[in-house]
Amino acid sequence: MMLLHNDKQQLAHWHWEIARFLEQCLALKLRSDAMIAPISQGVNFLGYITRPHYRLVRHRVVNNLNQKLAAFESGYIRGQGSSTHGQSLQALRSCMASYLGYFHHASSQRLIASLWQKWPWLGLLLDYQQGQLRSLWLPTRVTGYSSQVRFFRKRFPHARVVIQRGCETDAFEPWFLRHAIDTALPALCKGVRQINVVEAGFLKGDLKRRVIHSFYFEPGVRLCRNC
Repeated sequence: MMLLHNDKQQLAHWHWEIARFLEQCLALKLRSDAMIAPISQGVNFLGYITRPHYRLVRHRVVNNLNQKLAAFESGYIRGQGSSTHGQSLQALRSCMASYLGYFHHASSQRLIASLWQKWPWLGLLLDYQQGQLRSLWLPTRVTGYSSQVRFFRKRFPHARVVIQRGCETDAFEPWFLRHAIDTALPALCKGVRQINVVEAGFLKGDLKRRVIHSFYFEPGVRLCRNC
């Protein structure tokens, strides 16, 4: 319950009356953290801190997300390389989509940007622009094997791309050696030395679905907080 009034004495009186009613009529007590505070401090309600002109996400919610990202980092991001699989990546995307949808209802632009700064490897796997979360470990539009090859080579233009094709693998030299590259790519993409792409089920039309399985980086690349 939340009561608002411009007179602190009135609020204190209501608080006393409610406490007395609960104790005498219902044998209940108010929670010990019930308090009277100015609106400028914000109202802690439904996971947000609501202030007169804006809303913030509670620290506990942000900490919970950082714990989940730390667990993913510990399990899949190591040293100068990282190894993932389709289920872990999809779980990561689902987790981020849930939290970002929650953050969207608060003043959270700086908070969201700070996540990609704190966890640099996120920029290799996910992109968040204008409220849309996009997976970067697999092509969004596939017309065949060649389109998949082109996607991974353009996405990581400085990397050698090794792609599974049935029982064989094809290796492609870095894209930038012969083509122009997208200057808007995350800086960390330039530090990827090699990516390994594997088959992971099928798409519509019986096309093979291919996703990134592992990255290898140039020495000195800051991949994670503890690397």
